[in-house]
Amino acid sequence: LEVQKEFLNKANKESGAIKELYRYGKMNITDIKNQASKFKANTDKGFAARKFLGEQGEVDAVTVKDVIKSNSDNPAAVIDFIENTADKGKFSGISPSELVDMAAAEGVHTDLATDIGARRAIYKSYIQGNKFAIDTLDLVKFKKGMDMFNGPGTSEGGAFMKEVSKYRPELVTQYDMLPTRPPTPGFTAPTTPEEGIYKLISKRSVQDIADISKKAMVDSTTGLPHPDFTGALARLFREKQTNSPPSGTRYIGGGAEFKRNLINQLDTERANIVRSIPV
Repeated sequence: LEVQKEFLNKANKESGAIKELYRYGKMNITDIKNQASKFKANTDKGFAARKFLGEQGEVDAVTVKDVIKSNSDNPAAVIDFIENTADKGKFSGISPSELVDMAAAEGVHTDLATDIGARRAIYKSYIQGNKFAIDTLDLVKFKKGMDMFNGPGTSEGGAFMKEVSKYRPELVTQYDMLPTRPPTPGFTAPTTPEEGIYKLISKRSVQDIADISKKAMVDSTTGLPHPDFTGALARLFREKQTNSPPSGTRYIGGGAEFKRNLINQLDTERANIVRSIPV
């Protein structure tokens, strides 16, 4: 551990020096890329150059994997690099779908299967809260993330699930209905997908529901509005017409007004789906 800290200290000093040279025009991105190619990723100069490039959104998947693999004996450096790149550079040089594959060790990134710390860091620092990355998740990749966080009963697992549910309630519902889902206090698995989605959206505002991904609304097999989602939303509209709905106080104007306000915040395709749902 002390060796890892010492390496990071040296690399961070080198990174600070690069920042100063870049700030004052003594180095440009090409110069820093040249330094990265000249020094290996497990040297202080090579790591520092790659870290700075990550902050600028100038790293690709090959570079990220190079950092992970070259520093396999130094997880502190790997996690520092991933968290810093996600925070400052947003991994803008890599598509969300590829980063999800890297985190899940799927596609062309199966060689990352044993790099647990790096993969967990990608799930937590990049995928969590990034609606574009969350949009590319399927049940397998989502479950791998939940397994990384030791299930929904941990603070990390609960936080990850909450963020995913904001955009993909149907995906969280699929997970909740798995017989292998780890139990948590007070949790009862939904008996139907519609029930699960309803529970996740029942207390949301118009804006929160407007943020839900098209993938939750459209059946990927048929391309038609997903009956589980439309059924859950129809139930929500009906309950907002009553005086004491289980979801909370009556919405001013009732379900019809809630529906109108929702349609006004959606793109044409999703608005048409909601427009077809009766109140």
